[in-house]
Amino acid sequence: MSRFTRLVAAMSPLTAWRGKHPSLRGIKEPLADPVQKAASTRAADAPDDDGGIDPDLAACLRGVLDPEIGVNIVDLGLVYLARRTSEHVEVRMTLTSRACPMGAMVVEDVRLRVSECFPEAARVDVELVWDPAWNPDFITDAGREALGRPPKGN
Repeated sequence: MSRFTRLVAAMSPLTAWRGKHPSLRGIKEPLADPVQKAASTRAADAPDDDGGIDPDLAACLRGVLDPEIGVNIVDLGLVYLARRTSEHVEVRMTLTSRACPMGAMVVEDVRLRVSECFPEAARVDVELVWDPAWNPDFITDAGREALGRPPKGN
């Protein structure tokens, strides 16, 4: 674990939680091959067929940073679906890698952040998915700027 990762983990309010629950909750399939086998055709800002990303949820989730990269999960393109009703919030997301050592912390941070932003929601479901497999093409222009990279097309 890098020095930066240890520092972020030590500063996180989820450190105690991670010690008690080290497994990745919400995974629908086993952690297996971390290598992407085929390139995805999903555009970074393309809405999901199931309803896309609610703008208020996107604003809320921009407060969740990938602890190793330091960019929010929305602009990294990790959030595939974020929708809500008056009583329920559903988030479908991925990680940059199946082998992400901070995955459980990110998922729980999403749950906590959404619960803080939408206290009226009786239920918050966060599903970790691996299809489509994430790739750097999913990063938005804002994310590329935060990483010091030029926007797409330049």
